[in-house]
Amino acid sequence: MSLRASGKSLVFLDFDGVLNHAAWLEKLFLKGIDEWSPGMSFDRECVARLNRIIDETGALVVVSSSWRHAFVAFRFCSRLTVSQEP
Repeated sequence: MSLRASGKSLVFLDFDGVLNHAAWLEKLFLKGIDEWSPGMSFDRECVARLNRIIDETGALVVVSSSWRHAFVAFRFCSRLTVSQEP
């Protein structure tokens, strides 16, 4: 069955500027937190918003970020969980 026939929507996701925007990175920097610390790479509110969109629409995610070259799929999934507020 084709994607069109399945009725699924797609979310083309870039990370930089979407999930790890400048204000988030500045917040981490000011608190002395390394952006690569577990659970800190992405803004938790942005991740929650993305998860809500996926849950409510059943959309599939297409990673359109250069990050797709650096990480394997399971590492993406672990980074897209909502973490504690820094």
